[in-house]
Order: sequence, then structure tokens, then C-alpha cells
Amino acid sequence: MSCEDRRALVGEGHLEDSPEEICRKESIDMSEGVKDTPTVRGTGTSCAGPCLGLYGRLKLLTIALLSGTILILVFLLATINRSPGCGNHSDSPITAPNPLGGAGRGVCARVKDDSRFDCLPEAEATEEGCRVRGCCWEDRDGVYEPRRSVPKCYYPPRYPGYRMGPVSTTSAGMGVELTRQSNSHYPSDVKHLQVDLKYETDTRLHIKIYDANKRRYEIPRDLVETPEVISSSKDQQYSIKLYNNPFSMQILRKEDGQILMDTSVGAFIYSDQLIQLSTLLPSVYLYGLGEYEGPLLHNLTQWDVLTMWAIDKPVKPNANLYGSYPFYISMESSGKSHGVYLHNSNAMDVLLQPTPALTWRTTGGILDLYVFLGPTPGDVVKQYTDVIGRPILPPYWSLGFHLCRWGYNSANRTREILHRMRSHDIPMDVQWNDIDYMADFKDFTFDPDAFDTLMELVDDIHSMGQKYVMMTDPPISSTEPAGSYAPYERGLELDVFVKQSDGADFVGIGWPGPAVFPDFTNPTSQQYWSEMMVNFHNKVPFDGMWLDMSEPTSIDWAVSDPNSIKKCPPDNSLESPPYVPNIVDLTLSNKTICTSSQQYAGSHYNVHNLYGHSELMRTYYALTEAIPNKRPFIIARSTFSGSNKFSGHWLGDNRSEWPFLKRSIAGR
Repeated sequence: MSCEDRRALVGEGHLEDSPEEICRKESIDMSEGVKDTPTVRGTGTSCAGPCLGLYGRLKLLTIALLSGTILILVFLLATINRSPGCGNHSDSPITAPNPLGGAGRGVCARVKDDSRFDCLPEAEATEEGCRVRGCCWEDRDGVYEPRRSVPKCYYPPRYPGYRMGPVSTTSAGMGVELTRQSNSHYPSDVKHLQVDLKYETDTRLHIKIYDANKRRYEIPRDLVETPEVISSSKDQQYSIKLYNNPFSMQILRKEDGQILMDTSVGAFIYSDQLIQLSTLLPSVYLYGLGEYEGPLLHNLTQWDVLTMWAIDKPVKPNANLYGSYPFYISMESSGKSHGVYLHNSNAMDVLLQPTPALTWRTTGGILDLYVFLGPTPGDVVKQYTDVIGRPILPPYWSLGFHLCRWGYNSANRTREILHRMRSHDIPMDVQWNDIDYMADFKDFTFDPDAFDTLMELVDDIHSMGQKYVMMTDPPISSTEPAGSYAPYERGLELDVFVKQSDGADFVGIGWPGPAVFPDFTNPTSQQYWSEMMVNFHNKVPFDGMWLDMSEPTSIDWAVSDPNSIKKCPPDNSLESPPYVPNIVDLTLSNKTICTSSQQYAGSHYNVHNLYGHSELMRTYYALTEAIPNKRPFIIARSTFSGSNKFSGHWLGDNRSEWPFLKRSIAGR
């Protein structure tokens, strides 16, 4: 932050300190031999380059104006002893707080309770563990719940992180190089980062932070297609401030100077399996970040942790559920709104606190952030769907009255209820069947005994202008006699099933028993899934598809159970990462396929949250073949940002009780 911004922060009560103690001298140094690129250097004991005098400042301003950018470069150079002029510049990093003694008491005392950012979130905090990380420790009497209380172990101000290197102009905005100054407390730090700031539209800023030397997993564009922008917009409604050491950034609304994002708090960590970025929020009015059960408006005073890791569990508060939507809308004090979307599919926690502030903590991928300027909530949603895609236009009949439940048990019983609805003149447009229609719960089959009259039932439904929707699940039975079950054998021929880490087909447990799982990130899976849908529709002329268990669910719970058919290698870092988000049961592979399994788009560790999305996308295109010239109707349980292009979403397993009906209105 600038001295003025830091004084404002002190005035707002976020830091108990004086402006004189917080402010540091600001300076920019032009590297020898580099004419148009400002290079930032730290402050030490020797001058590493010429002073940036009036001429240099005018030259830098001219470069910025000619490049058409709106980037404001503000370099905070931290010193222990202030020195006048440019006499104390070097590249030596700021040293971390004493790793054995922790941060100094005076530094820690300045941080108020609501501005503490958790330094030891992955376990029950101990003073020894906290001091090793160079963080502040205060243990008070009272109840402490990890990740949901005022942290005992918290970062001191200006915790060491990355330092800025050269800044360059690109056709779409700016590029910045970052270098890690000391190791974080997580293994395999990414030492060199590239920050791309793209001014994609006047109201959309794209911030992409990635490994400068090695390609990391990113969400494949063929699964969630985002815009490719190669040139900068001309009249941005935002401005950017960058700070040097430790690196942080501010995003501001030009019109009123409102700070929308300020990452100078907490600690910026970018390691192989843990990426963390904190930001101050302009107000306590925050919405989004599903899927969870709760009100639309978050209560930041509760230190909530919102976890995104798709899982098959009955709906309950404070638990990760079926879908992942790393997107929020913030209402500012002026009444304007802005939004932020993190384009990342890895397991993640989003920590909220009363500062007000938010911390992204994801277990992999990259930081791929979009900031939307609004200024109305409707504008923010439009700008968000400019990136992830507009919602599907559903068929007209799908907007009518639907009847569905588990346990009809037979075609005749389903038909009986259908006729009772008609006899009482109760409006009804669509009849559904759960998996009880299947033969032994196998996809693309129907029970030859209990549902032997299924075709007559569907004809009856269609004769009255009504529609029929059926359920399917991802697991494909793998133990049927040879030649008896085409979905399994055709999948083997096309080699479309998810693999174990050793390359064999992964086998888990689904409703039919031992089962394999189609890899819907594999392009060949489209041929496979379309064939299955077309062939089954030729037998049962359904009108829409209901996708369940698409997290995906493997019913065997305990990965450590020696009797479990699922064998997940316990010593694999993809099964036991250094940080596990606050998921149900705190084990990534519980009730799903092993995270060390491999898919076409990468490890299941990276693409788990995209499994349901990839299935519904393949189902959408399969239905265009099975039911040509009709808009597909799909309802899916596990969804991701961008699923709206192909499908609707249902809220999973709840109960037929009034409180659940009320909670469903928010639909989080």
C-alpha cells in the first residue's frame, strides 16, 4: 500500500500502528541497459543503479502513457534504517521473521483480532509449529475451532513473499515477473512467477499468475471455454497499483477510487500443492461461493470456511456439497457491485473473516482471476457469463410441473400415480423415474420384470402431451458375463475409462457393484456416450436426462479399509497433499475415485470438480444426436462454473420437509 493507503488502514482500525512506523520510502530504479522497462530493487546498503530523478520519472510516465496502459506502479521498498536519496539499494531480500522465535511481540501486538490471517490452518495450532513458521502466537482461554475461529497462529504484517522484477507492456496489458525471496512453509515453492494483467474489456480485468518456467495444470478450454483476448480495451473503468516487496496489488474503481481488491494482507504462497492469496473486501456484503447450504448473504463475523470439493453427501450446513462455483459478488458502500471469479478446479477453501477479508486457498492449478466491475449485480452476472458462457435456453415444457421420487418400484405403480394425478385434475407436465427402473441398477437397461411395461408407460405419457425423464449414473458395471453388457465392452474397445495410477482401469463401487468410470475429459468419450444414448433412446424414447452420482461417487467409503475394492496409494502426494481443505471426513478420495487416478485432462486430483461438468457436456451433445432438432433437457447434481451452458442443476439429497423447501429458495 502507499503511505496514504496505510494511514487510511490504520484509521480504519485494521492495524494498531502509527503511520510513521508503517510507511516506507518509495523508489524506482532503471536497470542499466534497459531503456523502457522499470526494474524494481529492494532497499539495502548499497546503490545498485542510478537514482530515478525528475528526468527518470518523466521518462517512465511517458512510456506508460504511450503504451496506453492504466497501470499505476507503486513500489514499497521496506527498510530497517531509512536512508536519504538512493544511497541504499540492493537486491538483497527482506529476511523472514526469526523461524525459531517467531515474529516479534511488538509486530504481533499491532494486529487486531478481526485482521488475523491464519498461518497454521492445516492442523490444530501449536505454539512450536507457529514459531517455526515465523508467525505470531496468542493462545487465549475459550473454545477454539480450527479454521472457524480467530486464529491462534497468524501472519505478522509484511510477511515475506515475492519480489517484483521487470514489468513489460503487452498487447493486452502488462506482464510482471516475481521471484520468491525465501521459502514458504509448504513444500515445493514455485520460485519464479509470471503475472499477466489483461485489460480484456472496460469492465473486466483478467489476472493470471503462473509458473514462469514450468507448465502447470489449467482448466482445459475444451471443457470450460473462456475468451481469448489479444488486445487491450481502451477505456478501462479500473486502475491497478502494484507493490514491490512483498509483492501485492490493489484493484480500484476509477470512478470513485474504491479499492475492490487489496492483497497486501496475509501471505501470498504459491507452492506445488498449495496456493494462497488473501484480499481485503470493501464491505461485509458478500454473496456467492457455492455450493453450500445457507443464506445468500454471508456472515463474515463467523469466520466461515467455504469448501469446494464435489461429494455425495446429504445436504447439511458447513459442508462441501455437489458443485463448485468459485465466484462472488461484493456490494460496496456506495451501492455499486463488483465480482471476482477464480478459474480453478482444484480442491479449495475460501476463508471469510470480519476484517472484512477473504482468503483463497487452493491445492493446485494456477491463480486465474477475473474481476468484474459491474456496477449493478445484474451487470456483474452478465460480465461473469461473458467469461463462462450464457445459460442454456431450456425446452418450453421443462418449465412446467414435474413429478418425481425414488421408490415407484415398477412401471405399473408409476402409471397408477400418473392416472391419479389426471383424475384429480392436478397439473402435470413431466413424469420422472429414478434408478429403480434399471435392471440391477445398470445404466442403459430397464428391469424386465418390474418395468416390463415401460414402453406402454412412455406411450401413455406422450399421448397426453407430457414428457418423460430418466436417471443415469456414471459407474458402468464391470462384472457382467462376456457379451452381455455393451456399455462396458464398448467402453473397453474405445479405451474411455478412468485409469489407476498404474495405468489399469480404475474399479470402484457404484449402485450395480464393481464398476468403471467413463473419462468424460477424453474426446473419444463423446462417441461412446452418444452411442449409448442413441441406442437406449431407440428402446425407450425418453425426453430428458437426469444425471446423478456425478461427483463422481464410488460408494466404498474408507480408502484405508483392506476389504475395500478401491486401492488408493496412501504414500502418493495426490492422495495425501500437504494441505487438505475442510472437506467432509478430511480425505480427498473418500466416497469418490482415487485422486491419484489419471484422466485424459490430467490427474483426478486436478479435474475431480470437473467430472460432473464434463459428463453433462457430453450428455448435451449426445442428446442432440439421440433427439435431433430438440433442445436438450438435462438436470445434473454435480456442476461447475460454465455448466449453465449445457444443463440445469438440482440440489441433491434433501428431505420432504418444510425447512428444506425454504432452504431450496436460495439454492446455494
